[in-house]
Amino acid sequence: MRLRLLVSILGLVLTGCGTIVSPSPSSTGSVQEATATPRSTSIASPVTTPVTTPVEAIVVSVVDDARPYFDLVVESVAPNGVAHPVATIRDVHPEGWADASPRLDAPILASPGGLLLVSVERDGGGAADLEKALVLPLGGGRTQIELPNVADLAAWGPAGDLALFGSHPAVLDAGTGVLSRIDVPLSVDVLPAWAADGSGWIAAQNVGEFDRRIGLLRRDGVFAAGLHPVYALTGRERLTGANGQMVSVAVSDGPTGAETALVDFGPGVCPRCIVWARFTDPGEMPIFHDFAWDAAGEGLWITWQSADRKRAWLGHMSSLGVDQPVVDLQPGVDFDIVGISPTDAWVVLAAAERRRLLIADTRTRRSRVIAQPPVPSGPGPIFAGWSSVPGG
Repeated sequence: MRLRLLVSILGLVLTGCGTIVSPSPSSTGSVQEATATPRSTSIASPVTTPVTTPVEAIVVSVVDDARPYFDLVVESVAPNGVAHPVATIRDVHPEGWADASPRLDAPILASPGGLLLVSVERDGGGAADLEKALVLPLGGGRTQIELPNVADLAAWGPAGDLALFGSHPAVLDAGTGVLSRIDVPLSVDVLPAWAADGSGWIAAQNVGEFDRRIGLLRRDGVFAAGLHPVYALTGRERLTGANGQMVSVAVSDGPTGAETALVDFGPGVCPRCIVWARFTDPGEMPIFHDFAWDAAGEGLWITWQSADRKRAWLGHMSSLGVDQPVVDLQPGVDFDIVGISPTDAWVVLAAAERRRLLIADTRTRRSRVIAQPPVPSGPGPIFAGWSSVPGG
């Protein structure tokens, strides 16, 4: 989940907040005052932790044909692009349904215990009896679990439990199939991320009109302020920085255009603002598309496009307004960051139209396509998690 904040007052972003980013004269993809990396120079990558745990990307392809149901093809793909079959699940549907289609706007997530979360609908959805979420086994010996609502936001925990967020937050004991309600205080926003010890979920408590503090929503419904290590099964669970910072997108409209910025809103920051990056529209500055915290929680991974869309790259920003281009990407394509390995060695990127997945290797500074639609007219492959994640 991305916490987005629409700022209607132009002065919030334009006045006294951070460093303005703009294209460098050489159009190398750096921003003004950035330390760009020349192509011929060999430097240490932003990854500072050695890779000690082998990880592969779990990729799910949806095969939705003219038959009443649909199939799921699950593969484990190494960073070098070599794919290994995991499972093929045929005729996915809830019990008693004569037809079922996948809900591709809901997450598809693989658990470390060999389960797969997927949401389905029939007759176009839109009603409780037309939508469900399924927990499917990737191996034999277990039956599927049916959940009453689409899983709009969800996260697997370190013990194999599944937390469901949104209008009806709950936690599923995947071993017993029992679904229990999560009690959320009115002043608390629970984030789709487990604490590394499984004791609860990362949450933000609203303090006053602007500020918020990060903490843990315990399983008993009590909010405990303080920082807690996160269980990052996909890497996108890194929703706060090392000090509890929360970065959101702020947009301000003016008489001749708009400005968009990545703004740090806390804790203890608001109503002041700290701007990581910004661009104006119309304008000549590079435009960021997606962002995520790095493993240390001290910098951001950002996907960029030059203003003329003739260059794209994955950059790392370790200080405000200073972007380090790391991996060149195909220009003219907006890339979402859908997965980050535990050590930041690999970043999984999806094209905005969801037609392929790439892995960007931040050590070799190269990228490669790791998955494409198995059916030319079908939906693009989906990153569902990593095959191995350290438990801390």
